[in-house]
Amino acid sequence: MMIGNDWHSIATDVWQSPKHLSDRLVSNNITLDSLTALHEKWEDEVTILFDSSTRDGDLAKVQNYFDTGNMETDEERADIYQQMLKETIPEFKEQAGAYLFIWDGLPWYDDPRNLTMHTIIATPEFHNKFENVDMSIRDWTINAVNGRLEDYGLDLVDKAYPSTDEE
Repeated sequence: MMIGNDWHSIATDVWQSPKHLSDRLVSNNITLDSLTALHEKWEDEVTILFDSSTRDGDLAKVQNYFDTGNMETDEERADIYQQMLKETIPEFKEQAGAYLFIWDGLPWYDDPRNLTMHTIIATPEFHNKFENVDMSIRDWTINAVNGRLEDYGLDLVDKAYPSTDEE
């Protein structure tokens, strides 16, 4: 979700983005701001789908870098990502009108800790059903294109994951 302190100044000063793009960045959540702007501009002309694994190892790693300057991750950082995802889901629904698919069960690379895969679309798992929801992301996407809009796996943000980090 890319929670950062000052996306607006990064967009204007670092990226030198056009004003109409940088003006969309009003909070610390660049993803939410971008999807909200898309929803506000196109309303019913666009359907916003958002998927995420519960404890995305790559996003937890990048978020740790934003927060501490350290490009490492662990289960504590995955816990933080999971909590941020939980807190953002209502905003995705209310502000961006998004439909969500939250998933877990696919490990972050070969890491034995409770961290989850980042990108599923480019993997064979895109086609596989997640047993907790009996739906694949492929079928969810096809359903959305055909007007059957649903959320899946939102309860996974409340799932407790046992620690596997070594002390």
